[in-house]
Amino acid sequence: MNVVNKEKGSTIIFVVVTVIILLILAGVTLAMFNGFLTDKIETVSTKTDEAFLKENIEMTFMAIKASYLDDKEITSMSESEYFVQELGKSLENVKDIREVETSGSLDKSIEISLMYHNQKYHFEILANGEINLINSLIGKVKIGDYIEYPVEYVDLYSGTEYTSTNGWRVIDDGVMEGTSGFVKIISTGIPVKWYYDKTKYLNGQEAVDSLINHFEDNILINESADGEEIKGDYFKVHKIANKVTTLSLSDLNKAYNALYNTNRKLDDISTIEDSYELFDLKYSQTFYYWLATIGDNNKMCYLSNKGIQYEIDFRMGIRPVIYLENNLNYKLENNIWKITD
Repeated sequence: MNVVNKEKGSTIIFVVVTVIILLILAGVTLAMFNGFLTDKIETVSTKTDEAFLKENIEMTFMAIKASYLDDKEITSMSESEYFVQELGKSLENVKDIREVETSGSLDKSIEISLMYHNQKYHFEILANGEINLINSLIGKVKIGDYIEYPVEYVDLYSGTEYTSTNGWRVIDDGVMEGTSGFVKIISTGIPVKWYYDKTKYLNGQEAVDSLINHFEDNILINESADGEEIKGDYFKVHKIANKVTTLSLSDLNKAYNALYNTNRKLDDISTIEDSYELFDLKYSQTFYYWLATIGDNNKMCYLSNKGIQYEIDFRMGIRPVIYLENNLNYKLENNIWKITD
């Protein structure tokens, strides 16, 4: 009898353990399925939004095309100007579409930027009427985000080695107040130095113009590589960078305002007390880098651990700023935006 009871007891325990294991497996499977389903729903939702917008752009474009000859108020406007203007007006009337911006021409392409369901979208209408979605980083990245950019370097002051995945960060998201309309990234560290030669530039304004508009032609020094001289175009990667410049005071203040919701004026030279690694404001170490900005008495500004200072005849650091092309494809991996072909 005891043997029978023991066998029954063992059987019950076995059944209970089996049921528990099955429940755990079912729970894990359900969680995995829910995660997969959520990802699928988000993907479908995105694709549905894109299809909806593309369809509305196509219908709006065709409607404008059909009504063009009947419009009596276009005598002073070219056909191309009319299409660009009317396309923007008409799309603004579509439910949930806002902040529509249109540019370009019929003979090349018309570019459309808009907000839909709190998401920024970019489309283009080609000369043959084809409508394409342009994948863009604009409005998706945040100030301070890391973006993979294929230029590696060693910081001139700390000796820190920066790779393509930690060497570049967002300083302009393309939608913040005062934006350039491009996503701009800045070097995390200070990769090169530039000599402000007063015999070459008549004044600070000429020097700043050189850094802003002709950065790629400037000769820079990479002291970590035995004082090797390189041209500024070293930092411009074909098909990824629209142009290269260097950090200005207004860039710094705009990014600071976006990060901390402050209202620093763009020409504010007061010390930034709240140090943030994006600006490399580590006051415990000595470093200097130029700001592409004019200060008092037409002198160039530079930033040091003592704050904003003015023009000396000296070689000091440069923080390259890259304007990224607006039509880049991208993916987010491990908190790094990776640009793909």
